[in-house]
Amino acid sequence: MTTEKFYFIRNGQQIGPIEAEQLAQENITPQTMVWRQGMEDWKEARLLPELDFLWQKTNFVYQGGNLTSVQSLSFSNSKAEH
Repeated sequence: MTTEKFYFIRNGQQIGPIEAEQLAQENITPQTMVWRQGMEDWKEARLLPELDFLWQKTNFVYQGGNLTSVQSLSFSNSKAEH
């Protein structure tokens, strides 16, 4: 993750500076306009590779009474026969 400070737009207001990790708490969307020092202009957050972690959320399910990451489950493509 980056230590740079970002600004973002919410309801027409510029907010920041804020660290990238704090953006997750602000519930920004991939379409939220963001800017940081060194950028020529504002861009949608989804276009900045350093913010990709905001969209890579892990989903969890209960399996056998345990909370399990969906990524760790293996799924079978076989169909049940009738």
